[in-house]
Amino acid sequence: MQYILIKAVLVIGLLLVAFFMMRPVKSASHLALRRIGMMIIVIAAALAVIFPETLNGLARMIGVASGVNLVVYFLVIVVFAQMATSYRRDMATERKITDLARALALQSTQKPNERSGSGGAPIDNVDGVDE
Repeated sequence: MQYILIKAVLVIGLLLVAFFMMRPVKSASHLALRRIGMMIIVIAAALAVIFPETLNGLARMIGVASGVNLVVYFLVIVVFAQMATSYRRDMATERKITDLARALALQSTQKPNERSGSGGAPIDNVDGVDE
């Protein structure tokens, strides 16, 4: 029962990752949130290096044995968030490539009268038998 707080924090973190994976992305605000999140992570990492005893105290306060374990738990959530972000980015890229390929295919099609060698005359006798 002593690990209830950390379990709740980890489950909430994973649920947030799942939520952000499912919601529509607004590019400008999404980029701003990503940059702010990255700055928070960098500052937290620097503070953890400079004051490791504070990290150990925080870990014990929420029910984790040591600061190292807390960092590992945090990194698990960060890895899942990165996987979700990469998945969304890859899907958007695939969709753009598909749209571009379709547009290119439609743009390069020719009308039957414009084909070279057809002379512009319609083909009446398809099976090759003279009547």
